[in-house]
Amino acid sequence: ITALVCELQLRLGRDRTLSPGHLSMRELCILIFPAHSTEFELALAAFSDNDLVFKLHLHRRRFEHEFDLSSAVRYQLQHLINVAACSAEQLDDERKQLNLLPTDITSVLNDAFSLIADGRTSFSETDLRRAFAHHHLVL
Repeated sequence: ITALVCELQLRLGRDRTLSPGHLSMRELCILIFPAHSTEFELALAAFSDNDLVFKLHLHRRRFEHEFDLSSAVRYQLQHLINVAACSAEQLDDERKQLNLLPTDITSVLNDAFSLIADGRTSFSETDLRRAFAHHHLVL
């Protein structure tokens, strides 16, 4: 879970992290709500946990219809969080292994990543295919 929190805080950036190394309510909401849902967007835009609570309360009051999650949905949510936590832990381990590489290899990997990601912090399969096509490599 710690690696998942660190991964989330890295993606948010230092200026958006409320308490480094600790999961805030805002960050928890970003983890559990589907991307681009109203709740996710509220959490992403919130400046603090108190701001988020206020915004969620207003949002909830607009919709009187409340529902409880079924046990199947709760199980799927728990499984999803578990998979995300395991993935974040693997990413953290791989970052540690990258730090052990000699600096010349690390700079080459960094340059390759920057080329593929086109200046972004991550890249998609499409970006990777574009980079291969640019160098006339066929998959």
